[in-house]
This record gives sequence, C-alpha cells and structure tokens, in this order.
Amino acid sequence: MLAGRVAGRLTPETAGRRLALIGVGDGLGEDEDPDLLRMIKSSPGAVSLSTMLAEIGTLAAIASFSLPGGLLADVAPPVLKERRDQAMIESPSHVRDHPGEQWNGQSR
Repeated sequence: MLAGRVAGRLTPETAGRRLALIGVGDGLGEDEDPDLLRMIKSSPGAVSLSTMLAEIGTLAAIASFSLPGGLLADVAPPVLKERRDQAMIESPSHVRDHPGEQWNGQSR
C-alpha cells in the first residue's frame, strides 16, 4: 500500500509530526500547532508582499518536517496528483477514517 510504503520511509520524529497534524499520535509531535495543517493547505491568494511572506512561512513549516530526498520518487505523477488533490479537500477526521491506512505502524 502506497501510504504505508511512504510512511515507512519517515523518521520516527517526522512520522509523529505527520500524525499530529491529523490528530493521531503516540506522543511524538504532540506540540504541533493545530493551525499548521490549515496553513500548509491554504492557497496563496493574490500576489502581494503579505502573501509572499505567508508562503515563505508555509515553505519553512514544510521544510521543518525534514522529509527525505526522493521520498516520492517511485510514485507516478498522476498518482501523486490524485493523492494531493484528495488531501487538499479532506478534513483531518476524514484522513483518519481511511480504511487500511497506516497509523503508528498499525492498520486501522
């Protein structure tokens, strides 16, 4: 399964932070800002200094997860687009409810 394969490539700290974004966790990353996911998913809006600064903040937040290079290198671009589009419209509770997804190394 794609989600399990990709999740298995993450460090325990990064995996914990990812889970904390959607309200699932084992103590790792519990200090995540609840608005962080909303910020990452938000669209930038019209070009202005304010939106550019907001986007810089978003990119810094994403970079703070220290995702490994090549994390998604073996995933076909159409599959990535489909997953990204789905993630952008789903609430964290809907993400948690996906059958068979990997949470803390266990299938739900």
